[in-house]
This record gives sequence, C-alpha cells and structure tokens, in this order.
Amino acid sequence: MKAQGKSGKTRLIVATGFGNFLESFDFTVYSYFATIIGFSILKTDDPLLSTYISTILFGLGFPARPIGSVILGAYADRRGRKAALFITIMLMGAGSALIAFTPPYAVIGLAAPALIVLGRLLQGFSAGGEMGSAAALLLESAQATKRGTYIAWQFMMQGMSAAVGALFAFCLFSTLSEPAMRAWGWRIPFIFALAIIPVGFYIRAHIAESWRGDKAENDTALHPVRLIGQHYLGRFLLAVITVMPVTLLVYIVIIYMPTYLSLIALKAGGAAGLQGNSRYVLTIIMSLVMMAATFCGGLICNKIARRKIFAVICLSAAFCGCFITYFYAATDFALFIGGLLLSTIMLGMMMTVQALLVMEAFPRNVRVTGFGFSLALGSVLFGSTAQAIVTKLMMVTGAAKLTPFYYLGPMLLLAIAAYAAFPEEHYP
Repeated sequence: MKAQGKSGKTRLIVATGFGNFLESFDFTVYSYFATIIGFSILKTDDPLLSTYISTILFGLGFPARPIGSVILGAYADRRGRKAALFITIMLMGAGSALIAFTPPYAVIGLAAPALIVLGRLLQGFSAGGEMGSAAALLLESAQATKRGTYIAWQFMMQGMSAAVGALFAFCLFSTLSEPAMRAWGWRIPFIFALAIIPVGFYIRAHIAESWRGDKAENDTALHPVRLIGQHYLGRFLLAVITVMPVTLLVYIVIIYMPTYLSLIALKAGGAAGLQGNSRYVLTIIMSLVMMAATFCGGLICNKIARRKIFAVICLSAAFCGCFITYFYAATDFALFIGGLLLSTIMLGMMMTVQALLVMEAFPRNVRVTGFGFSLALGSVLFGSTAQAIVTKLMMVTGAAKLTPFYYLGPMLLLAIAAYAAFPEEHYP
C-alpha cells in the first residue's frame, strides 16, 4: 500500500475515529434506555422486570459478533481493511434504523420485540467486523513508536460514545414526560446514529488502504480461522480472556452505573441518593475520564516494551477500585467517587494495552480475524451477559450494594492470570 502523508493520516484518524464513535454509540446507547424501551416494546410495567428483560434483548446483539468477526474479519484480511469497514458501517446503520422505527407492542404485538432482536443482531454482526478492521487500519498506518496513540484514538471515541449516549439520556429524561419518552423520545438517539452512513461513504472514498492480501494467494490459502487454529490457538484462547476485564468494566462499572444506583436508591443513601438524571451526569464524567486515561495509556504503550506487566498493574488497581466503589456506594460519597475514578482510569489504560497486545500477537494475514474474533467471542461470553447477570444477582440479594463486585472481583483476578501468561509478540 502507498504511504500516507500527514494530511492523509489525519483524515484516517478522524474518519476512522468518528466511524468508531458512531458504531459504539449505536451498539451501547440501547442500555441507557433499556427500561423505557422495555415499557414500550414489552408488555410489562414492572421497572425491575422490564430492565431485566430489556438487558437480555441488549445481550442478544452479542451472539452475532463472532459470526461477523469471522466473515468480515476474513474479508478484511484478504480483501482489505477499508472495504470491510465500509460494509460494517452500512450494516450498523441498518440495525439502528430498524430499532429507531419499530412500532410499540401495543401496535404490532410480538413483532415489536422480534424487530428489536433483528436490529440488535444486525448491530452485533457489524460490530464484530468493525473493531478489528478499524483497529488494524490505524495500527498498520502508524509508525512503530506511535502505535499506542493511534490505537488509543479508537478507544477514546468509544469513551465519547458512552458520554454522548449518557448526555442524550440526561437531556431526554429531563425535558420529556414519561409518556413522551415511551412513545417516541427513546428513538431520538437511534435516529441520530444514522449519521454513520455518510461516514462509511467518506471512508470508502478518501482513506488509504493499509493492507490487502494477494488475490492469487488468498484463493488458495487456508481460511484465517483455520490458520489461527493451527498456529496461534493458545494465544487466541488467552486473548479471549483478556477481553473480559475491559468489557465487564465498560458494561457494569460505567454503562450500568445509573441503573445500579437507581436500584439501590430506595434503601440507601450515599451515592445512591443521587437524584434521577444526575446519575447520567456521573456517567458522562466517567466517560470523559476514561477518554483521557485511554490516551495516557497509549502514550505509555509507545514507551514500554513489556506491555503485559503494565496490564497486570492496571487490573490490580481496577480490582481495588471496584471494591471501594461498591463497598461505599451507599455510605460514603467521596470514597465511592474515588473508587469509581480509579476503576475508570485503569479501564481507559487497559483498553489501549489490550488491543495492542492482541493485535501485535497476530501477523497481518490473520490480524483482523484474530483480534476481531477474540474480541467478539469475549464480548459474547462476558459482555452480553454482564448486565443481565448483575441485575439477576441484584434481584436475588435484594439489591445489596456489593452485588456487582461479587461477579466483578473473581473475574478480574482471572484476567490478571491470563495477562501474566499471554505471549507478547510485536508483529509489524
């Protein structure tokens, strides 16, 4: 592929980052409106039951991610990163449009949740191919000494998507009545997300390709999944586990936090006493902190060679931060915020180092498939179930304040062991 000048790399970073922002926004904004979507799409008025069922629907987007990562990842490894990225963006737009314009249960009955499921499946299939293609495009376009900051840009946009999603929730819940929110208000962010479609056309037209396999070799070579199974199976399995702490911290500590605080608010004070929409302000602040930490993590990863040691340190600190967060959620606001900030900072740094460790562990001809498939599989195993598991545990424990840590704590300890065992490589 031809080298890019400074302006070309700027276009690459901006277009890929904005595309990733919209992809992440499309996929995660659903969780902010889970309860209200449940009221509109499902036949229930019980807030806890509505949240539980709606989080299950949220999780249904994840099983399609491994399929997307294999099909679109192999396409990216053989035909090019940019071409695959364009397809993922179009599919994500289609899934968001389907969710945005699905009529309520009162109008079309069971077809309403069925259409939501279809939209989530399209979003999941797209997300499975997008992360690997976008990350590989950034990594392979960067100098070796700047890979950390290039990759960090992608995850900074994920943090921005969480902040903007929470901002939508804050504004809509603050200004619209509950009947208006149930009828049409929750659809607004999904309509906004359709801006992803023109981004796809821009990327296809103006961004340089970073890798395209030889067509003759591709036609005779083994499928990337078979190559990974034959030569890189051990590191692939470890890579799946390395995804787990990132996805759990994102979906439980940040995105689920407003729901968690609302569930313990009736029986506790402290941070649980945050009133209504102020919880979304907290999520916005956390997301912005995560963005800054992600960039700092990229700078650190530019300088150090043994990145997995850095990852173990981050996870150990996150473990302590999560315990403090939930232990003091109902009693000491200052300590709650301190633990939350520590967890969020460690998460931001982990997002960059995890992506770099795994992507550099696979050569170019299987990189998107290796990274994307491990990320998608880890997201299915841990991300798709996270909010439903925590909500179910909250139901069992009577919304005890430490409930999320009962799940998070052991999983973070497992992740520390996986990172310590991960074989660190530095493929170009």
